[in-house]
Amino acid sequence: MEVLKKKNRLGENKVILGVFFGVGLLSLCILLYNAPSLSHQEKTQLLRVPKSSKDLFEMSQVVQNYTKNSYYYVVSAFCFVFLLLQSFGIPGPIVLCFLSGAVFEFKVAICLVTVCSTVGSTVCYLLSHTLGRGVVLAFFPKAVRKFNNLVSSNKKNLFYYLLFLRVVPLVPNWITNLVSPVIGIPLKHFAAATFVGLIPVNCIYINTGIALSEVTELGLSGQATFLLGLLGLLALVPVLLSKFSTQTEPMLAIN
Repeated sequence: MEVLKKKNRLGENKVILGVFFGVGLLSLCILLYNAPSLSHQEKTQLLRVPKSSKDLFEMSQVVQNYTKNSYYYVVSAFCFVFLLLQSFGIPGPIVLCFLSGAVFEFKVAICLVTVCSTVGSTVCYLLSHTLGRGVVLAFFPKAVRKFNNLVSSNKKNLFYYLLFLRVVPLVPNWITNLVSPVIGIPLKHFAAATFVGLIPVNCIYINTGIALSEVTELGLSGQATFLLGLLGLLALVPVLLSKFSTQTEPMLAIN
């Protein structure tokens, strides 16, 4: 009987999540329907999935020209799409991070991306916590076990370890967003680590977007990768110090 109740609850939660996502898509369609007009060529460039830096550059050029005439609409559409993707754990915000650097001034871009990343991740956390727990356990059992193993050994320095995972994503960010509430990570640690940890990564993506015309391939340069690795190691320092101190305390007691 209890198993049947859990199955029914899981089915109901899937339906509710589907309705929420459907409402989001419908709202996006309405937003796009009321958009200022674009030429057929511009629509084609925007709707295709970018497979190279050239495609991304062409998209950015269309959006740059469009932004000049419809600035507030572009900001609204950018934030809405970013939040929709991030809230439902859909990969894709990284492309918006690149585009933000190509379209907006750096100060505007970093503010928009940081706020949208944090808010979207928090919404994803809350949806997973309230409605998606069974769905996550059913569809991503390996990810839950892997993430739980990583976090369980660093509970004493949870915030710093989460910060490390954001700076150096050993686990994809969308997995972190979905799984964190399932394994009991407090929202305050999750939100704070997300806000602080994603800033360096977003800065690199935005600066890459600014220099789109000089980018030869979509991805991080060696210098950017080294910088992220260094920041990740700095975030791990408190964790390593704590482990070292716990290992040396018994030795001191014996002496």
